[in-house]
Amino acid sequence: MQLSFVQKLLVLTILPLLIAQFGTLFGVMTTAQNEVRATAMNELQIAANVADQYLASRADRLQQAAQVLSADYALKEVLAFSDLESVRSALANHGERIEADFTAFVDLDSEDERPVASDPNIESGLQSYVLERIEISDAMPEAATVFLDDKVYQIFSAPVRAPTTIGYLVFGIHVGDAVASSLAMLTGMEVAVLRNEQNATTFAVTTVAGTEIDEWTHDLTQKRGEVYSTYQQKSEYLAVATELLEADSQVLLVLRKSIAEAFEPYLRARDSMLGAGLVTLTVVGLLGVWLARGIAQPIKQLTGVASKIAEGSYDAEITSVSGDEVGRLAGALQTMQSAIAERETKIVHQTLHDRLTGLPNGEQLNAAIAKSLRIPRKNFSLVCLQLSDLQRIFSMIGQQAAEEFMLSLRDFLLRKLPSDAVLFRTGTHEFFVLVSECEAEQAATLMAGVGNDLRTGVKYHNKNLLLRTSAGIAAFPQHGESRDVLIRRAKIAAADAEAAEHTAQIFEEGREEVFERHLAIANELPLAIERGEIQVHYQPKIAIGSRRVHGAEALVRWTHKDFGFMSPEEFIPIAEHTGTIFQLTQYVLDQSMATLSRLREQGHQLCMGINVSARDLIEEGLVAYIEYCLTVHNLEPSCLILEVTETSIMEDLDVATATLEKLRSMGIRTAIDDFGTGQSSMAQLQNLPLDELKVDKSFVMPMATDPSCETLVTATIQLAHKLGMTVVAEGVEDDYALTRLEAYGCEVAQGYYFNKALPEAAFTQWVATFDPQAFWSTDQQSSIDVNTG
Repeated sequence: MQLSFVQKLLVLTILPLLIAQFGTLFGVMTTAQNEVRATAMNELQIAANVADQYLASRADRLQQAAQVLSADYALKEVLAFSDLESVRSALANHGERIEADFTAFVDLDSEDERPVASDPNIESGLQSYVLERIEISDAMPEAATVFLDDKVYQIFSAPVRAPTTIGYLVFGIHVGDAVASSLAMLTGMEVAVLRNEQNATTFAVTTVAGTEIDEWTHDLTQKRGEVYSTYQQKSEYLAVATELLEADSQVLLVLRKSIAEAFEPYLRARDSMLGAGLVTLTVVGLLGVWLARGIAQPIKQLTGVASKIAEGSYDAEITSVSGDEVGRLAGALQTMQSAIAERETKIVHQTLHDRLTGLPNGEQLNAAIAKSLRIPRKNFSLVCLQLSDLQRIFSMIGQQAAEEFMLSLRDFLLRKLPSDAVLFRTGTHEFFVLVSECEAEQAATLMAGVGNDLRTGVKYHNKNLLLRTSAGIAAFPQHGESRDVLIRRAKIAAADAEAAEHTAQIFEEGREEVFERHLAIANELPLAIERGEIQVHYQPKIAIGSRRVHGAEALVRWTHKDFGFMSPEEFIPIAEHTGTIFQLTQYVLDQSMATLSRLREQGHQLCMGINVSARDLIEEGLVAYIEYCLTVHNLEPSCLILEVTETSIMEDLDVATATLEKLRSMGIRTAIDDFGTGQSSMAQLQNLPLDELKVDKSFVMPMATDPSCETLVTATIQLAHKLGMTVVAEGVEDDYALTRLEAYGCEVAQGYYFNKALPEAAFTQWVATFDPQAFWSTDQQSSIDVNTG
């Protein structure tokens, strides 16, 4: 980076001072950090000694109290001769005197040596401990730790003699919050009491809530009383562990101190030093600026003029400060300023207007909407006008003629729009219209008229070129109160108009969420296909005559990470609209043929039905890709059935027919799907190269309750047979429909009566275990059968 003269002078002034200050600060803080660590370690060692002395003193006091009470004659008499409740009452009273949490008496003369305790709930746990100890040493220890009811107790015992030992008096002190808090107050450290049993360490109590055990026991392999480091959320602590009772490692006391807290006073000192350094640097910097300004003033003046030119201001006065090089530089700047101002005027016009039509562009649209929004109580309508057939017209008349046609189209639109409407061109196929003092309904009526006029044609060189339009209207303030919202909603309404084949459409509430959902689906679908997130399921087809599995129809399923399960009826139209459908079709062809190949290798001679869309039929690579998949998966063409809807065929009848003829010449069968719901005529159907007709489920499902549907199904089967086609009935969901279809000569049935669409593994299992008797009540077989490929 090239530094200016002023900057270089400031660097030479400030940089040495900056290095000296921060070098000193770094050395001081490093020394302070080492000192803090050493001091903290020393404090921990002292705290550990204090804690040991406190615990030892408390243990001695409690042990002496136990010995004094065990010699009390009145207590001995109660223990020897009173009933159980009297003994418990006496134990409770004596325990309160020394602030014990429980008091117990272990009677060595009893059969099971069961302790009697002031708290009956601990007797069973205490008994296990007593039996274990007496079995090992024939005596109770004077002091020990014990775990009762998942709590840690320090117990102190003394023999009761009369005159021989008749039992033991036991006092228990709960090692809980009170003990931890006392130690924390005494030592000024964070405290935890840990249970250490069977090579596992757990909390008994801690003064720091929410910490994990490994934040205290990071290095317990150290010797007791030695300081070690632990970490909590990347913050370092120093800790030391000691035994709660000497030579008893079952319960450990850990004291901990934060290095960050110990270092806090030094951080305040550092901040003070930084503040002082900043003041010094500021003073030095100001002096450097003052000096630099005096030296570099002439250059700075010219630099200011150049900066104004760069910012787009070309009226700055340039005065020659001398006759030397600086003066000549001033003259050159003045000449450059005039030339740039002239070019800028042209550039600004091009920036704000469409190059081809000269209409205001998107920048001016944004500015015009913003201006209208600033006018109080002014309503207006924003129209997004999309022209669907421009690309077709451009390819038909050529590039040069297309540019001339756009000028004719501009003039046509300006004539049709009212004088107060402003027309903008924001894209190749997109215009916007801003109409002042206009409600949404008025704008819709206006644009419907414009659209109808465009559909009748635009005159160009004695030709009448027809255009389809889709206009979306968003009105202020009805549909939004900001520029971006109005533009977005007008585009959404235009997209809705195109989808519904309307000339004009007013924005509807709730469509924005749908549009954003569809946009997300459109963006993520290609990635989902590449990552294999689209699943292919297979719905069985049953040959009615032979009562065998005829094959399956491949159906796509997509469980979106945000939207959950999505119906193909939602994402397939989006794929068709965005051009992703052929990528999806290729994926389904490859997956389903791979599945079919594996099934046939297992001995299941099935066929596979795969849906193709209108866009697939006009895709040049469809036939070649099918050939490729058949070769890769080693399949005969006759086992593949491509299913197309009436609507997709009718969209471009000539191209669709040519594609179907190529497929038939390869030996691939084709089926017309959802027959009866489209727009084909009988004459068109007769001329199409079709092998199979699929009766739509909307006619098959109501057969049991609607005689007219059964009549339509019967007529469709007869028509298909007369045209030489096999019939597949979709939506078979009951025994009645299956029985009637068999009677009418329908060859193949498909529907929930047999099964829903299944993943490959489940479908393979279903095929292997298919039992016709589960669907036919008798073994009588129809004489009708079909070729299963």
